[in-house]
Amino acid sequence: MKKIKCILLLLVSFAPSLSYADSHGITTSAAVRASQSQQVDSALLIENTRAKSTIPGVKVSAGYLKLTNNSQRTMHFIAAQTPAAKYTEFHQIVMRDNKMAMRKVDSIEIKAQQSFEFTENGYHLMFMELKQALKPGESITLILTEDNGQTYEIELPIVMMKSY
Repeated sequence: MKKIKCILLLLVSFAPSLSYADSHGITTSAAVRASQSQQVDSALLIENTRAKSTIPGVKVSAGYLKLTNNSQRTMHFIAAQTPAAKYTEFHQIVMRDNKMAMRKVDSIEIKAQQSFEFTENGYHLMFMELKQALKPGESITLILTEDNGQTYEIELPIVMMKSY
């Protein structure tokens, strides 16, 4: 009986943090393991998903993944969002005056039977005004939107990255 009370007390004390994480698009390591390759539907395969972990006080992060368009039509992605951040944008790293710079990109196009990869030194997702720190072992939900209104929900595991 005493053990049951202790277990219930622990569950009650952790419930608020679990609720917060769930409502902000943060999931646990079970989703992380399942998110490395996701056949979203017959048209879209998602691979190599990951988001950078953050250190306390940092309110931005980046996300990376590979999208493969298995359909016979061109796909145009016009938006990305996650409950974990106030803003999510497509960005590209470019060279400007011999310096690397980032710029926002309005859309991503993937031709039929082609792939597109968000990488550290090219196109990537920017998560801005994060609602909490992103910790390794958790994951965030990403929603990609096509110009025809079709949405795709993807899990991005949060991983410790070597460079910030």
